[in-house]
Amino acid sequence: GERKCGGERECELSLLSGLVRTVEDISGLKMKGMVIGPLHRNPPDHLEGTRLTEINPELGDHQQLQRVLEAAKRKGVKVILDLTPNYNGVEKGPWFGIDFNQETPDRVSLKEKEAFGFWLDQGIDGLRLGGIDHVMNSSMAVLSEWINLVNNYSTGDKPRVLIGAVTDPNPDPGYIRSLLERSNLDMLFSYYLRSVGNLTAPRGLKLRSLIDDFMLSANHSWASWAVGGRETGHLASLVPENLQRLFHVLLFTLPGTPFTYYGDEIGLKDIEEGGIINKAPPIQRESPAGDNGEGVKISVEDQKVSKTSMYNLFKALSSLRSKERSLMFGDFESLLSEGDVYVYRRLWDQSMRFLVLLNLGEQETEVRLSRPDLPSTATVELSTTQRADTQLSLASLKLGAGEGLLLRYPYTA
Repeated sequence: GERKCGGERECELSLLSGLVRTVEDISGLKMKGMVIGPLHRNPPDHLEGTRLTEINPELGDHQQLQRVLEAAKRKGVKVILDLTPNYNGVEKGPWFGIDFNQETPDRVSLKEKEAFGFWLDQGIDGLRLGGIDHVMNSSMAVLSEWINLVNNYSTGDKPRVLIGAVTDPNPDPGYIRSLLERSNLDMLFSYYLRSVGNLTAPRGLKLRSLIDDFMLSANHSWASWAVGGRETGHLASLVPENLQRLFHVLLFTLPGTPFTYYGDEIGLKDIEEGGIINKAPPIQRESPAGDNGEGVKISVEDQKVSKTSMYNLFKALSSLRSKERSLMFGDFESLLSEGDVYVYRRLWDQSMRFLVLLNLGEQETEVRLSRPDLPSTATVELSTTQRADTQLSLASLKLGAGEGLLLRYPYTA
């Protein structure tokens, strides 16, 4: 939501007036929702000047927001508003250091519940609150009040959600799991997978442990996954270049909701400006554009017409996840972790089953999947490399360095 660039055209993504086109982009990518903002007035670390119900005029106005919401409704895209109070803050944290166990003047003047109701009345589909761990560690009772408030706005045809976000860009996995175990939020967002790009061998075993432990802590609550984001920057700047596509396969095939940062669909990178890393550079839609440093074209239009582009891989994964029941809400089961390879399965009732094979290493690896509950062969649904074969023997198959492979096979009685 911050204005971090120069001209009007460059700032299009940061301004409400440009978000109508963003809705079109998201719909074209077969994605179902977007998080916008924060939009409200927030002088850094200044509670008295923070106005949770007023849009910062540099970012737009309420009429522009309504146009965004109308466009999103037409396209079936849910809009979540980030309402983290002190999002521009440096010293006082996302919640101005308020102790939610006490009715202090700061606690009273925040008026967060009035703001929740105000934005939900505007037609927002849900709220995202950063620094939610501060609230959870301060008062779970207050968090429960907020959850009930948002739930009271839900109707059969328009459910509302409250997403709590742990915005630490390098969170301790054990800390995230401890929050998950006591969370009653609709969804707890975090950069739990942030460390995966830096894993050392055996990467497959370590990734399996991270994910299995997360699922155990989440129990039956809805999971969410992210690597890139406002706090961490872009995926292409966070993970090795040869694993970027694999990460998209991972995010879209794990159970729960994947969150991706704008521009990750084309491999956009953070840029350095005067010794400062800009994690919100402008996205280039039209050709011509430069490349990302590896010779890969990074304009949206260039990538749309290239069958092997990051954009079209992303779109294919998003489309699959939006229509295949096993990927949408199916069961999850880790099957194999050997060296740098990790394999898991998604299945639901009598729907098509999916095997996800990930090689996080730098060498081609043979994978053997011989189990009584697996068929002898499976069909290639999608690969991060250009495979010529469409049917693979599960008894012995080659998985390329950095390859993410999605296989399917039918239910059998």
